[in-house]
Amino acid sequence: MTKLEHVRNLMRVAGIGTALLAGSAGMVHASSATITNTNSTTGSNSVNTSSQTLASLATQAWTNAAALNNAAAAAFTSGGNATNNNTTVGGLHTGTANVGGLFSNALNVGAGVIMPSFNSTDMVSGSNSVTGSNSSNTNTATITRTSVTTLTNSAAVANAANIAVNTGNNTANQNTTLGSVSTGGTNANIAYSTTANSGASAILGGGGTSMVNVSGGNDHTGSNSTNSNSLTSVSTDVTTVNNTANISNGFSVTSDSGNNNVNQNTTAGNVTTGDANLTFTAINVAN
Repeated sequence: MTKLEHVRNLMRVAGIGTALLAGSAGMVHASSATITNTNSTTGSNSVNTSSQTLASLATQAWTNAAALNNAAAAAFTSGGNATNNNTTVGGLHTGTANVGGLFSNALNVGAGVIMPSFNSTDMVSGSNSVTGSNSSNTNTATITRTSVTTLTNSAAVANAANIAVNTGNNTANQNTTLGSVSTGGTNANIAYSTTANSGASAILGGGGTSMVNVSGGNDHTGSNSTNSNSLTSVSTDVTTVNNTANISNGFSVTSDSGNNNVNQNTTAGNVTTGDANLTFTAINVAN
């Protein structure tokens, strides 16, 4: 009398893919100027103009590009067993297949914190001194500062899992006495977590210090004369943010704990097949 028992052990697989791109950037533009306009000792009935223009342009462009492809494939077999033509068989049991897969991706997270700013101290002075009668005396100063900032973030993520599990397809035929036949269950737990361009569009302006010291005077001007000093100061920030995220999550799971054959046995115990359980989680945070 013989006893044959098949036992397959527990199987497990875990696939993990992680990508992290992070960084920060800051740019301070330093620019200072001294402007002096003077109309001095002008003749009668004259027209006198002193004019100066200062223009500065600061341009910065930041590009963060990330592409990530995660793929996992797994095949498990604890089935496909044959127990045939025996006088006495204690039982046929196959193990449980547990499959766990985790894809965790972080792209362009906090990458591109830009702080455009100007650090400048300008000295501007204008004076009209000893001007002639009936004269026109004008001092003008124009200061223009422009900051152009462009931030572009692009992220492409593809997650794929292909899993096949088989604890069935067992054969127990033509035995005189057969114990119980049980196949293990299948448990699949797949999780995707993707964060893209999170906090990557933060642009902080005004971090610098801009000062303009102005002095102007009209001294000893002639009768019926017109005397003026003027200053125009303009600071402009132009900011453009472009975020693009393409996320693709896919999975394929095939589980089989059935297709068992128990035939032509004189005495046979119970035949039990395991359950197939699948848990799928996808968490995507973009832009």
